[in-house]
Amino acid sequence: MAKGKKAKPAKKQKLAMTADFAGMAGSFISRDEIYHRLEWYFDHSHNPKGPHAIDPNTPIDAFFQGMDPSTARKVLWVNINKISSTYVPAWKSALFHGVQFPWTSKPNVAIGLRDIQSFGNLIDSAVLTYEHFGWHVS
Repeated sequence: MAKGKKAKPAKKQKLAMTADFAGMAGSFISRDEIYHRLEWYFDHSHNPKGPHAIDPNTPIDAFFQGMDPSTARKVLWVNINKISSTYVPAWKSALFHGVQFPWTSKPNVAIGLRDIQSFGNLIDSAVLTYEHFGWHVS
């Protein structure tokens, strides 16, 4: 009887996880949505349906709050990849759908977080990364 009870919750849990993260496989996303998700990453009060609040020309160092830029980029790389697959109620999905941002750049494939200079570079990095993971970005 105990075995039967364990099997049922496990089955329900598996179905719930599948439903919550169905978008993690390659799918469609707009550059604009990626832009909003990155803005929300830096400011959780950002309205995903509102206007953009961060100018793409903003230097990436502006987000580092006085940290050494090299160290801050490493912290950004670690943290953005940690939250990538984390379910966020504001988005009703994983924040960056499990996509892992690269550290180093590879021409025409990826812009590594080590090399970004502006928020616009971060958006470009995200777009290329999504495409590398099989997403169609419009």
